[in-house]
Amino acid sequence: MILRDSIKNQIYDALNYDIFRFEDFTITVEESPSTYICVLNISYDQYYLKISFKNQVFKLAFSPGDLLLEEEEELTSHIFSLQYREYIHAWLDRVKNDILHPVKKRFVDDKISEFKKEMEDKLSEMEDGYFTKEEGSALKERLEQLENMIAGRESLEEMQAEISKMKAEIAFLKATVDTLTKKKWFRNALVKMWTWGQKEENRKLIESGIEVVKSISQIDIPL
Repeated sequence: MILRDSIKNQIYDALNYDIFRFEDFTITVEESPSTYICVLNISYDQYYLKISFKNQVFKLAFSPGDLLLEEEEELTSHIFSLQYREYIHAWLDRVKNDILHPVKKRFVDDKISEFKKEMEDKLSEMEDGYFTKEEGSALKERLEQLENMIAGRESLEEMQAEISKMKAEIAFLKATVDTLTKKKWFRNALVKMWTWGQKEENRKLIESGIEVVKSISQIDIPL
């Protein structure tokens, strides 16, 4: 399969984001008309984003992930075409954050592994499926309340970068209520809010937000 040049150009253009430029990346393309597979490999130092397309499904493999060093996700071609910029920019945000904030790896790995195991155990008990219209509307309304709370802190100059990131992630959560299954959406929401809660200055701010997600998902995950 051979991906159209215009689609490749849109993906490449999305790499011109924040501190990054298209020229910063090593990009290779693997196309096989006989097997109907197209793969874009995008790398930045040890970090990578691999986009595979086959049978109207995009498979993303990336490092760093939301929670783990390496993660994967599958999207229909329709959803990918609507949200590819958000996925690429979220990956670039994580790359930048990891570069600027190196940490003691063993401590973080242990803490993340413990949280992920608890979260996955809880999610395994949940019935999957898509949100109903009523559930989706309720989630969006509560996320907007959290958005307004965050907007009230925009006068704090020292918090500008963190506030901008949180607002972008809330916008992403709102946009995916109607497109992701419950398990995938809750996994994204809990990971993001748990991450916010690791910073002391964010704890009171996101307390109500994570309580909303916990009450709707019936998952009792501590900050």
